[in-house]
Order: sequence, then structure tokens, then C-alpha cells
Amino acid sequence: MFDPSLTSTLVSGPVAEGAAGLFHCALVEQGEQIKSTLLRTLGPERAVIHRVFDEAQLLTTARRAVLDLLFLSAGNELGDVLAWLSHVRRQAVLTVISTAVYRREWKKGELLAAYAAGADWVFGGGWDDELIAAQLAAIMERSRRDLGVNPTSRLPGPGLLEAEINRRIGRQESFAVCYADLDNFKAYNDYHGYGFGDKIVRLTAQIIRDVTYDVTADGFVGHIGGDDFVFIVPQDVVDKVCQNIIATFDRVIPYRYSEADRQRGHIITENRKGQRETYPIMSISIAVLINRPHMFTHVGEMSKMLADLKHYTKTLEGSNYFIERRTKY
Repeated sequence: MFDPSLTSTLVSGPVAEGAAGLFHCALVEQGEQIKSTLLRTLGPERAVIHRVFDEAQLLTTARRAVLDLLFLSAGNELGDVLAWLSHVRRQAVLTVISTAVYRREWKKGELLAAYAAGADWVFGGGWDDELIAAQLAAIMERSRRDLGVNPTSRLPGPGLLEAEINRRIGRQESFAVCYADLDNFKAYNDYHGYGFGDKIVRLTAQIIRDVTYDVTADGFVGHIGGDDFVFIVPQDVVDKVCQNIIATFDRVIPYRYSEADRQRGHIITENRKGQRETYPIMSISIAVLINRPHMFTHVGEMSKMLADLKHYTKTLEGSNYFIERRTKY
């Protein structure tokens, strides 16, 4: 039976539940006891260590905290750690967590076995506080970046996108935030199935990404989710980027329909009320908001205007972009 009093958590309450800058690390000590060493290396002001003693407790911890790292201390019996790693790779909630294994002495075959079992990083030899702290910080930062990427498009997700907009606002840059989504995508997805819908999302991501970076090296493309994308470009190229995205989209997308549907210019499928309805070939709507120095202080101030712009742009027939040139409201 697990004794809750054995759990070691460095901080508790709201700070432990996701304060910015804190790393959450699950620690398994199958070899030497390294909790105090790991704490000293990471620094108590930067890390939350959840010491776990069995696989069930690891699962519970992973469901309650957003873990950045699973750190295992391996002893002479490497098989126990390999079993842990294999178990982690079989659990969906754990597969996204980076894993690191520390052991003083390794043989080549043991290293290969650890990587084969699912270790992302392996440490050995003497413990250097400064070096290992830098390595672990890089590992956990990379883990967070990976989780911030949309798995369908491989583009940065909402968290990374918000950070990029706030970064540009903080630097008092002039730039355009462009919110793009597809018209009649749900009907297409229902008509053809989600597999074909995913292909449309990936194709749209490729179009937006390629056009944006072809026009400007100072662009940023993110994927909110589903068929919603946001891209950021300098104000002076926004017309060129939007026009080229629309032209490419409208030229390519009709060929994702059957020839008969393409000839008709529409599909007929059930709407949300179960009634058969006619839906035109997909188009793309882009709502554009211009930021100027000292206009906005954070991304939250832009969201309401972008939402209004998006709704208005989608009322226009076919593919369109609309630039809001007024000051914020």
C-alpha cells in the first residue's frame, strides 16, 4: 500500500499547479537516492519534484500535474528501470512526457537497451550540477515546445502563438494578425469523412505556411485547431500574403472534390438538424487586425476584435480577406 506521507513535493497549492517557469518532474529512485541532489541541481525556486514509488502513482501524478520530465535513477538491476520505461510507453497519458535515466556506470549494451525501452536521454558518470541543470532545462523546455505544436499540421499551437504575439507587442512592433478559417469545412468533413478533412487541414497549413514565408522572413504561422489558423506578417505585406493565400487555395481546393461535385460547384449533405442542404465548394476567410506601437498591451485585447472580424468576413461570398484599420475598441 502506498504511503502518501512519502511523497516529496517541493511546493504546494496554486504555485504547484502550473505557475510560469516551474518545471514538474516525476522522480523514480530504483538506484541511488538522488532527490536532494536533483533538487540542488534544479533549484527549489524552479522545480516541483513529485517522488513516485509505483506505476499507479505515476499515472495519478501525470493526471493531476502537467509533468515536464520523468527522471529515473537506475541501480545495478537495470531491468527494473527498463520495465518502468516500457510501461510508460504503453500509457497514452505518459507517452508525451520526456524521460531521462541516470546511472553512474553504463555498458554499451545497457545504453542501447535503455534507448530501446523508451529513454529519451541517458546520463552517466559523475554528477555535474551546472552541466546537468543546463541539460535538464533544455530537455524540459523542448518538451513544452513539442506539446505546443499542433499534431496535424506540425505548426505552433495556441500557447506558442500567444507568446509570439505578446513578444511583438512588447517590442512595440507594427504587424498584422491574420485569422483564417475555412467556409463549409464541416459539411465537407461530414460528407467525405474526417480522414479527408485532415488532408484539407494539412493542405491549408502548407498553403498558408509556404505563402507567408515566401513573401516575408518575418512571418509566423500558427494553428489554433481544426480549420482555424493565425499568421502574423509585417503590415506592409499583408495584402500580398492574403491575396496569394486565397489565389492558391481557390486554385487547389476544388480538386479535393469529385469531378461531379466540382462540375456542380457544390455538395449536398445533411446539416446539424438532419436536413439535406447544399454547400458550395470550400472557400477561405481571413480577418486581419493591424497592431501599431502602443495600440495593444496584450493578446487578450485583440481577441474580441478578431472574433468580430472573423464573423463579418465569413458573411462575404467566396474567399475573402478583410482588414480592420480602426483603432481598438
